[in-house]
Amino acid sequence: MTAVASTDVLIVDLNNFSCYPTIPVGLLVAALRREHWSVSVFSPLTVGVRGFARAGRTGRFGHVDAMLRFYTGVAESEGLRTLRARAAALVRPDSARSNRLITASLQKNF
Repeated sequence: MTAVASTDVLIVDLNNFSCYPTIPVGLLVAALRREHWSVSVFSPLTVGVRGFARAGRTGRFGHVDAMLRFYTGVAESEGLRTLRARAAALVRPDSARSNRLITASLQKNF
């Protein structure tokens, strides 16, 4: 492989289940740096974004819930998509805050 001296790479670690970069991210960064790439790693958890709890077992109506989520996600109806967005905001109220934190950090640092 030919060494590349001035290429910048940003790796975004989207693992929201741990508080540090995962081993595969570290291995990828090490391999790129060994080949003389300039690599930065960004983890949303470092700027105050909260992680997600792992999904538990589905309840009695898990299949029905999954089907409703799918069909409202791909619906062409603007009203249905708006309703879905409002429901998501109730379940995960800090998602807009997370988006602002991530965007601000990326604009500032990269």
